[in-house]
Amino acid sequence: MPVAFPEDTNNIAGVGQVSRYITGLVERGHIAEALAALIDAALLVAGGPYAPKQQTNASNRWKRAIDGVVAAASDRQVRELLEHLPQFPDVAAQLVITAIIRTAFEQFRPDLNKLLTQPLPSKAAAHLRRHLRDKAREFGSRAWPEIASPPT
Repeated sequence: MPVAFPEDTNNIAGVGQVSRYITGLVERGHIAEALAALIDAALLVAGGPYAPKQQTNASNRWKRAIDGVVAAASDRQVRELLEHLPQFPDVAAQLVITAIIRTAFEQFRPDLNKLLTQPLPSKAAAHLRRHLRDKAREFGSRAWPEIASPPT
């Protein structure tokens, strides 16, 4: 179901309802529909008449919906979401990146690295680079079992 907003660069009233709608779909187990609604809404806001501040406000209102979709989505669905990320508003892209890194980083590490080769919004790209760098440092600070307890 496509999502439509009034054509006003300063009025994002109703965008918060999109989050509620998507969250409801997730709670009822309609993950494919929730994913489609999230992608449609993000593309409409990013490609519509909304000023950057309104895009940011809309994206921040979708945090719960984004977290729910990422947590419930299949691997294929998360990859579909990642394919659309370059066209998302900057903050929405950052929220998706954070949700994936928080819930399934190792599983999607190659997809996240590949995403850096795409034309992401600038802040989202920096956000992703920072998370990947931090995860690499975190991994490098762990004990190596084969060193800590060598074979006898």
